[in-house]
Amino acid sequence: MHYNITKKITVKRQALSSRLLTRFIAVLVILVAIPVIIIALLSSVLVAVFSFAYTRIRRLFVPEKPKAPTEAYYIERILLNNPYIQIIAVEDEADEELTELNEQWSAEVGNTETYLYRAKTIPRIPALEGTIICFFLKEQPAGALLQIPRQQPHQPFSTQLVFLQYTTLQLIPVEPIGPFYLYNDEKNNDLIKGFNNKEELTLYLS
Repeated sequence: MHYNITKKITVKRQALSSRLLTRFIAVLVILVAIPVIIIALLSSVLVAVFSFAYTRIRRLFVPEKPKAPTEAYYIERILLNNPYIQIIAVEDEADEELTELNEQWSAEVGNTETYLYRAKTIPRIPALEGTIICFFLKEQPAGALLQIPRQQPHQPFSTQLVFLQYTTLQLIPVEPIGPFYLYNDEKNNDLIKGFNNKEELTLYLS
């Protein structure tokens, strides 16, 4: 049996309308987005311009506040503390005399880790209060040995070993030492050792 078949294709109106609507919305979104993007870019540029101009004008008419001065380095270390006396070693960067003497001391000793200090005493000992001292101490039953720099004009840098008597709180000169950094011998309590950038020193106590 023979059939004649004729094809007829009809486009659905509903599908066409949906596509047209989608394209219309897409075009509308693009048309709305473009001005928004342009406005956002212009706003960013204007904000940057106004911020720059405000900063420059403020610098011209409003003086900047002066920076707070840097605080000088200050520290206190306990050198001696017993029922008789307390000696506090003060390191003060604002103390010009101490700073200058510390530079000479470091040059003589050859060690930047050793320092000189300003003595503070409780109770107050007039002969020691405010004196520049080394951070050396050798305690004895009746007192303590201290090391005090003795810098004379036009004379080599030197130090003096002195004895602080506990009962009278008086300083008694013991021995000129020279420019040596002193420290206690850990193995022998009767020895004091010292060094500088040229020599070593050993003191025998008796």
